[in-house]
Order: sequence, then C-alpha cells, then structure tokens
Amino acid sequence: MHGAVFNGAALCGAVFNGAVLHGAVFNGAALCDAVFNGAVFHGAVFNGAALYGAALYCAVFNVAVLHGAALCDAVFNGAVLHGAVFNGAALYCAVFNGAVLYSAVLYSALLHGAVMCGTVMCGTVLYGAVLHGAVLHDFVFNVAELYGAVLYSVVLHGAVLLYCLVLYCMVVYYIVLYFMVP
Repeated sequence: MHGAVFNGAALCGAVFNGAVLHGAVFNGAALCDAVFNGAVFHGAVFNGAALYGAALYCAVFNVAVLHGAALCDAVFNGAVLHGAVFNGAALYCAVFNGAVLYSAVLYSALLHGAVMCGTVMCGTVLYGAVLHGAVLHDFVFNVAELYGAVLYSVVLHGAVLLYCLVLYCMVVYYIVLYFMVP
C-alpha cells in the first residue's frame, strides 16, 4: 500500500504480515496486539499511535516516524530500524532481540525494562533516553550517542561499545558491567 491513511483507526489485533506500507500514516491509530511480522514501513508515520503488544518480527522501518508512540511490550525481534525516529516513544518492556538500529533516533525514549539481546545500534542517538532495568546482553553500540541517557539497574553483559559519545550520561546504581571496550 502506498500512502494509505489510517489516522485514528481502531485496528487492534489487525494482521499486516509481509505488508509493504510506503508512506502509510497511522497517527493516533489503535494498533494494540497488531501483527506486522516481516512488514516493510518506508517513510510510514505512527505519531501518537498505540502499538501495545504489537508483533513486529523481522519488520523493516526505513525512515519511519513514531513520535510519542506507545510501544509497550512490542516485539521487534530481528527488525531493522534504519533511520527510524522514536522521539518520546514509550517502549516499556519492548523486546529488540537481534534487531539492528542504524541511524535511529530515540530522543527521550522510555525503554524501562526493554530487552535488547544481540542488538546492534550503529549511529543511533539516545539523547535523554531512559533505560531503567533494561537488559542489553551481547549488545553492540557502534558510534552511538548517549548524551543525557539514564541507565539505572541496566545489565550490560557482553556489551561492546565502539566510538560512543557518552557525555553527561547518568549511570546510577546497580549496573552490571561485563562489557569489552577495544
């Protein structure tokens, strides 16, 4: 679908497996428990959309915009998020196992309890992001920027940090650091 508009639509439980949604707009849409496995979102917009518990396995987000979207308990396993923008998005307990975030932007994103095992962030910006209780096993930060990020009770087992900017990063209490810095 090219340029489809679903603003404010009630699409909870909808199935979009393998859909190609270029320029689709889902502003304020209710997409709780929707299934987007293998879907491709090129330039799609989800501002303020509710995607609680959405399944986005191996989905591709090319330059998608998700400002203020609610993605709590969403599963992005194996997803590719290239240039995706999650400013102010709520990603509580979201799962990004094996996901790749290239040049993604997560300004002030809330990633409390997020699970990112085997995830790669390359050129990703996490200004002011909050990762309270996040689990980042075998995680790779490559040229990532973490200005003002809050990492509270984060587990970084096997994490690799390559050329990262972590200035003014607030690292507070109980962080388990088992990472390698080359």
